[in-house]
Amino acid sequence: MKTTRNKQPKVKAVRKKRPVMFFAKLMESYRAWNKMYKYEEEKLKKYLVAKLDKMVSEIVRSRDCAWGSTKCWSYKSCSSCLWMIRYSTSVCAHWIDRWRWSHRRDFRNVFATCSWCNDPAYDAVIHKTELQFKIEWIYGRDTVREMRTSKTKEKPSLSELVELYDKILITWEQIPVDWKC
Repeated sequence: MKTTRNKQPKVKAVRKKRPVMFFAKLMESYRAWNKMYKYEEEKLKKYLVAKLDKMVSEIVRSRDCAWGSTKCWSYKSCSSCLWMIRYSTSVCAHWIDRWRWSHRRDFRNVFATCSWCNDPAYDAVIHKTELQFKIEWIYGRDTVREMRTSKTKEKPSLSELVELYDKILITWEQIPVDWKC
């Protein structure tokens, strides 16, 4: 009598992600002016860009939805369509697109909106016009003119990213921990 073995499917080895401590060590070595390899600088730069985007998103959504409120379920209105949104359901919308590095993390350029208004399928002209009117109403026409003329596409250097990270970190730490994604 022949017996057959039960063949178990092979389990693929899951590649472990490097812990955040890796980037903390890179930041320490950068701040200590230790010599870094080119690939370490690129990894640190990539990490800082992603981290800064996330921090700006959380700051803007908390500013526009529930800043200073003790309840994170408090409702505020969308910047474009005036729907009621919460911190957890809102997204960040940029008047000047994100690929323009000069205004990517400018808090005058970013507002919390509902996901429908920030959807590319939505009429972008109307959405951008409404955001422009909001910027004019809050900051004035001179700010809109200045923001239109100072669009640069150059990526910031690593030193500029670290400096910006240190500035934004102070405000980001004031957001309650249970709100952060």
